[in-house]
Amino acid sequence: MGNRSTHSNHSPQDPAYMMDQLSQGKQRLRNITDLLQERITQYVSRQPTGVDGPKFQDEFSQIKIENDMVNTFFDEINKMSDHFTFNFVETLKADLETILLTLYQSATECATFFTFMLVMLRRLSPIEGSFANTLMLAKSVALRINSDHS
Repeated sequence: MGNRSTHSNHSPQDPAYMMDQLSQGKQRLRNITDLLQERITQYVSRQPTGVDGPKFQDEFSQIKIENDMVNTFFDEINKMSDHFTFNFVETLKADLETILLTLYQSATECATFFTFMLVMLRRLSPIEGSFANTLMLAKSVALRINSDHS
């Protein structure tokens, strides 16, 4: 009789499991802009591995942030090196489950995330690795959302 959770056999990647965790208060609700701001802040504070040259924070300091760091970051992503942008997208890929959990909260979160991806794609050069990496991230998120909800 006793198992209260109907999702006990689901993996942490399963959207039903994720939403169950949210409803039980085990996960904290936040919006995609807050999540991206946190990821940007963490990313620019670290030193790139295997690269002699400017730190990510030095590159990031090239942009002038007046109000909203996240919007400014994506609007001015073209001022960053391909290495900087490619590796930033890699950090987002590594955190895909958290991103998906946030996106499953509402259509607004999905629209906001994909708008940021589109802004990046419009600002980046199609011949750079960061453009292809951003496109692959957007594609993998869309595929996961579609497969999880079908």
